[in-house]
Amino acid sequence: MVKHKKLSMAVAGAFALCGASAAHAFNVKAGDWDLSMSGEVNAFYSYTHCDNNANLIAGGVTCTTSNENQFSSIESGLLPSALVFSAKTTQEGFDIGVTFGFYPGINNGGQVSGANIGTGNNSALGSTGIDMRQNFLTFGDKEMGTIKMGRDLGIFGSDAILSDMTLLGVGTNQSPSAPGNTTLGRIGVGYIYADWIPQIIYISPSSEGFQVSAGIFQPLDMIGGSGGAPGTVGTAGFAGTTTTASGHELPMVQAKATWDYDIGDVKGRAWVGGLAQRSMVNDALDGSGLNNRGITAYAGDVGIKGNVYGFEPVIYYYQGRGVGTTGLFLNGIDSSGNKRNSRGGYVQVARSFGKWRPSFSYGLSQLSTSAGESSASNPSLVKTNSSRVQMLQYQLTKSLTLVEEFTTTHSKSQQHGATACTATDTAGLCTATGTTGTNMQYNISLGAILFF
Repeated sequence: MVKHKKLSMAVAGAFALCGASAAHAFNVKAGDWDLSMSGEVNAFYSYTHCDNNANLIAGGVTCTTSNENQFSSIESGLLPSALVFSAKTTQEGFDIGVTFGFYPGINNGGQVSGANIGTGNNSALGSTGIDMRQNFLTFGDKEMGTIKMGRDLGIFGSDAILSDMTLLGVGTNQSPSAPGNTTLGRIGVGYIYADWIPQIIYISPSSEGFQVSAGIFQPLDMIGGSGGAPGTVGTAGFAGTTTTASGHELPMVQAKATWDYDIGDVKGRAWVGGLAQRSMVNDALDGSGLNNRGITAYAGDVGIKGNVYGFEPVIYYYQGRGVGTTGLFLNGIDSSGNKRNSRGGYVQVARSFGKWRPSFSYGLSQLSTSAGESSASNPSLVKTNSSRVQMLQYQLTKSLTLVEEFTTTHSKSQQHGATACTATDTAGLCTATGTTGTNMQYNISLGAILFF
């Protein structure tokens, strides 16, 4: 029988990180179908200190302000609350199933389509939204493997986020004054967000721990540019002049190979993955006004995690061209459609001592200027986002975990101290300027996460 996952990948990864029981609160037989329900709820108090210099960093993930720079917020962490329903059965020799995953935050509105990382609001009579991230079917058997069709977490970068300890915490808190549906965690500061994408993929049977996943995905717009002021992650922090490659003749392709190993006293997972997408720029960059400027973006990643004498390390690295940073294909091209290089990764280690579990991680994401630009021509474009995270967990019960976290995040522009244009008129002339540089924030969080 092909094992149909009852939990979403995100919730399952969080279960694995905290060591909580994966027992379902609801599991019932309805005719030929096995029905199940599971999920989690989390909430955190966060105190965030932002830089008040308001340096311009287009694509930076730190919070900045020119006046008040200290904020208290009560919010969901990187993982919003979750309620996952699934059903499975066997018909005519095929194991078939469906999954629906609902992921509400506790903020007042402010969801942003895709990453769901944006600013909310703090006004009265507010309400939160439901982010339905999962909606897919599966079918297959133990010989052929499994076909999955619908909306779910992407393949590229999925093991990076599912292995990230901030999945159970807050990490970088970019919008403390108006919390969004989730925080950033380590998104954009160690890996590119895998995102929840419509897909048709094949998952091979596992053979001695080896497994392959590959498929086609809804292609995403490539968006970039040059100059300009910083923005939130929800608006991609795009720099001034925006260029979009939104012509999609072919689907995006993603693939990954994993090895779940168990060698003596050492066990864990190693993986290698990649993606590629070709898109067309919808403007007259080639001088003819025709939609025939093609851009092919690609990226690869590799990682390993394990359990070595009680220590649980994670090492991850990615590199690509045209894929951008923080979100897929955001700021990956310049205003002429030239591709920018991306790279980054993170290291993490944790160890449990009874009910206590301290952990530490450091990660960095870097974006380079393209061959057609320089740090002088685009000084406000982000160069690096990095963070250090210290976390301490206490497993109060098998389902409830208390979490303390301290995170320091830095964002750095391509050229420190340069003057950049922040606004232009209809003729393209600069009407306002600002200074680029480095921004820093730190965030202290206390909260709890409960699985059922």
